Amino acid sequence: MYDDEAYLSKLETASWIYICFQPAPSCLSLYTLWFPWDKKTNYQYTLWALAKATGRLPLPAVGFDTFPRFLDACPFCSKLQANLEHILMRCVHSSRERSSLRAPRESWHSFAVFIFGGSFMPDDEYGLDPRIIFVADCTLQTAAKIELSRIEGEDAI
Repeated sequence: MYDDEAYLSKLETASWIYICFQPAPSCLSLYTLWFPWDKKTNYQYTLWALAKATGRLPLPAVGFDTFPRFLDACPFCSKLQANLEHILMRCVHSSRERSSLRAPRESWHSFAVFIFGGSFMPDDEYGLDPRIIFVADCTLQTAAKIELSRIEGEDAI
């Protein structure tokens, strides 16, 4: 059973500030459940939902064995202890795509609420919300760069 007081008391010390678990299918938009998604759209939504629920890069969904809270170093800029916040909000690699979203930049909390807040409805004409595509693309690009580093003999995880 959900305990609002326990949740709020843990929120102050939580490492992931925007936890929003979906305990039942009814918590998702019904439109989301019935939308005829192709495999790519479903995959992008899955990556976004995993990042939203965990506050981590959803690397297991792209074939990695680990689900790290931090990478040893950002595969793009080499910042040590890079996490989801760094990859999505701070890394220069994602700056162009990030700026096109017009996301708030004053804090990670406001950025995370913008990226992960609310429910996103796919649109027949425009497809997935750009925020979902942004998270999916950042995840896939990060995974590809980590894999390239592994091939070249470095270890980013």
